[in-house]
Amino acid sequence: MAPSAEVLCTRVSFTNRITFGFILSTLGGICGTIVQWQVYKQSPCEYSASTCDEVAPTSIWWQLPTTILGALSECFRNETAYAVAYSRSPNSMRSTVTASFLFMSALSSALREILIPVAKDPWLIWIWAAPAIALFLQTIIFWYRFHHINNESYATTTANVTGEKAKEKPLSSP
Repeated sequence: MAPSAEVLCTRVSFTNRITFGFILSTLGGICGTIVQWQVYKQSPCEYSASTCDEVAPTSIWWQLPTTILGALSECFRNETAYAVAYSRSPNSMRSTVTASFLFMSALSSALREILIPVAKDPWLIWIWAAPAIALFLQTIIFWYRFHHINNESYATTTANVTGEKAKEKPLSSP
């Protein structure tokens, strides 16, 4: 995504990319909430749609924006966060930093598994809405806390862990 923006002569800083990814995730959650609300609204059993004999006439294609926004948000958030963490960590810690990112993904998956028993009617709207609300608030907090380091040289400069002068390097190189 960032090279496409650079072709247009626009440098998008890493904090803006991550914030934009969070915004896309929030919009995906809002789309999921609206789709679930429509399923409840159109179902003959209303808020017991999962146990109803008749199916709500809502098309499965309405879930496509939720999936697309989620995938795009991961492109902006994860790729940028991996690149910044990798370029800012010392050589001996890069595998540890990458492992910590992957561990956070594992915790997220575990949390989803823990919440499966709660994911039933009539709470399915809140399964979408609550994370969207929390992510919206977290996006504001993230921007507030990190916008002051919103420059490309921070993201591409290696961490000064040995006391020597920091060196510039591209985000994609190891």
